Amino acid sequence: MNYKVIINMPISNHEIPELRELVGWGRRDKDFPILFKRCNFWAGVRNKNNKLIAFGYVRTRAGTLSPGQLGRVAGPPVRKR
Repeated sequence: MNYKVIINMPISNHEIPELRELVGWGRRDKDFPILFKRCNFWAGVRNKNNKLIAFGYVRTRAGTLSPGQLGRVAGPPVRKR
């Protein structure tokens, strides 16, 4: 199945905590929507039912041009072919 990664896609505040919980991580509800304000950009993937199934982001440190942080919040396990 092919999925489309969309940069800066609209994501509701509850979707990322739900995705984190689904993969067994802590929800960290307080991190959202603050994370979106701190990111240079984010990307998400939705399945055919429009459910968020993967999310990642890039942000740089405030006021610097140093390398940024790449975060993979959650997503389905990757299967090798």
